Order: sequence, then structure tokens, then C-alpha cells
Amino acid sequence: MKLLAKNVLVFMLLMCLVGCSSDNEDNSSDNDGTSRELLIGTWTIDETDIIFNEDGTGESQVYVYDDSDEDLQWHRLSWRLDSDVLTINFSVTGTSIFQIIEIDNKSMVLQDSNGIRRNYTKKQG
Repeated sequence: MKLLAKNVLVFMLLMCLVGCSSDNEDNSSDNDGTSRELLIGTWTIDETDIIFNEDGTGESQVYVYDDSDEDLQWHRLSWRLDSDVLTINFSVTGTSIFQIIEIDNKSMVLQDSNGIRRNYTKKQG
């Protein structure tokens, strides 16, 4: 009888532990498309723009230096969002991977693999 009571107690404790799951999910960048919807649009940093289209394409403004002249030009890009990881393939400089630290309908903070954070502002309208 003692063995049965002990086994039942162990079983109940195990069931309690299994029933408890981590609730540390970050809903700002979950897989239901919330961050993707927030990402779509035109973002500005240091007076240059980057555009994320719904279809995974976009454009970015890049300074091109020629002798003593600098010119701001548009270049195509493609992008992919996996949870809070944003991968951008720039036509000029190649692929960059960023973690989305914060995003809402007005601002976005991206962090690159070197830990450098970039603060973007969303253009309205």
C-alpha cells in the first residue's frame, strides 16, 4: 500500500511539472505575422530610407561616393522574417542579419551580429 501511495504521489508531481510550461514568449515578434505587418512600409534612419514590401522585396537608399561627390541612390533588396530575425539581401552589399529588438507602428530597433543597434522611424502615409 505504501508503494502504491508513493507511486501515485510521484505520478501526480510529474503531471504537475509537465503541465507547467514556460510563458516567456515575446508576442511582439511571434510567428502569427504581427511583426511582419508592422515591418511593411518605409523606415528612416540617418536621413536615408528603407522600404519593406509585403512580397519580401524592397529598396534601400545607399550613398554612392564618386571622387569628391556623394550621391544617394535606390537599390533593390529582398528580405525574410523568421520570428524576430530579419535577413536582408542587399543588392549592393550582400546579406545582413538583424535581430528585431523592438518594433511598433512608429519605431523599430534592429541589432546586427556585432551588437550594434540601429533606431528606425516609420514614415506615416
